[in-house]
Amino acid sequence: MIIHFLNNHLLRLIFYIFILTLPITSKAEDCNLNQIALVPKEIKISVYPEKISKINEAKNTFEITYYLFYEYEIPPTPERDCFFSLPKLPENVFNPQLEIMKSEGDEFLSEYQIYLSENSIGVERKVRSTLVNSFDFKAFPFDSQGFEIHIMGLYSNETLALNSSPIDNDSFLNMAVEGWKKIEVRSTKTKEIWDQEEYDRIIFSIDLSRKSISILFRIILPIVIIILIGWVTLLIPRKEFETIIQLQSATLIALIAFNIIIEEIMTKILK
Repeated sequence: MIIHFLNNHLLRLIFYIFILTLPITSKAEDCNLNQIALVPKEIKISVYPEKISKINEAKNTFEITYYLFYEYEIPPTPERDCFFSLPKLPENVFNPQLEIMKSEGDEFLSEYQIYLSENSIGVERKVRSTLVNSFDFKAFPFDSQGFEIHIMGLYSNETLALNSSPIDNDSFLNMAVEGWKKIEVRSTKTKEIWDQEEYDRIIFSIDLSRKSISILFRIILPIVIIILIGWVTLLIPRKEFETIIQLQSATLIALIAFNIIIEEIMTKILK
């Protein structure tokens, strides 16, 4: 029995030692980066929004937390599958110098996550940006808005072409946006001329529709109640003339005051 007990614990000890000696993550030096240095002709960009907040309709700005990812092809190398994180990009990993346009400030929340596969390199980083947008409130509160992320690179498209990767809308189902619901995420590509050179601009648009029910309850319902009170006064007998005048006057004052408040709110929104 004692021998059986010792054998079981010896096997467990050997198993734990084996587990502890396994590599947990890849290291940059293990991935043969020296063999893949090149300047690609094209990179594909993806954006994965996590959260949209601090929507300031008066200033046409919003804050967004998202993952910015780009990838490019490399010469095929069988059995290469590496992942590692670094505070700076290695020299042998191409940096397209991507710039977030229309940004009032970008905060990088993670290190560079670098993925190496058999024939491509991918680089990802978590970012929080405050972006300037163009809102259209003509249909408020039943409006839909496109929250846009504009991305350009340092190189002209003769040197480096920018394209967007295919978008899977199911990957954005858990994106948090208070007071809005997601319609779709889409991307477009435009071109701009700077110093007689043509540059690519990738625009990711997160299309959202406003949840109007809460706004209707806060704005429309009080107006309906005030109007109903005004109509109820018509049911009071004419001999109670003084009561009718008092109720209708109070209703009119309440409607005017409510209208002034709503006008101030809408002026700030639509400014």
